[in-house]
Amino acid sequence: MCPRPCASWRGGRFRHALPEAVNARIAETQRRHPAVTKLGTDMAVPDEALESVVALYRRELAAAGLEFVIFGHIGDNHLHVNILPRTPDEYGRGRALYAEFARQVVAMGGSPVAEHGVGKLKTAFLSLLFGEAGVAQMRAVKAAFDPDFRLGPGTLFAPPAEG
Repeated sequence: MCPRPCASWRGGRFRHALPEAVNARIAETQRRHPAVTKLGTDMAVPDEALESVVALYRRELAAAGLEFVIFGHIGDNHLHVNILPRTPDEYGRGRALYAEFARQVVAMGGSPVAEHGVGKLKTAFLSLLFGEAGVAQMRAVKAAFDPDFRLGPGTLFAPPAEG
């Protein structure tokens, strides 16, 4: 028995090859369309929803004519879908699907934000997950500890409007 499974199948190399291939593909697209980026999801679902969410991803992305790669942490139902748009139009369709995936994942009892956190790109998903009242409570906690909104400016919450 091999003491290190990765050494026997070169899994360590694959671990880095996939993101490198995705990044190379997007770099090629950006030479023609600089504003087009990869759209990478970071969503998790309960055990009973894994097959459904994979079917949803495959069906909707294929119907939209978008290239994509699915990979991630199958043991905890936390998959990453990298949508690889080739044009600005595809980028727009990809963004719309990303938002729809977030809604569907929440409906399945999952989370549209997982290991990579919310950051600046997924703040709209907070209200899907916690509702407007929950987001208002988070904002109040932020204001209590950081009344001038100096920490992580613009991350999660914009500073209050001056007036």
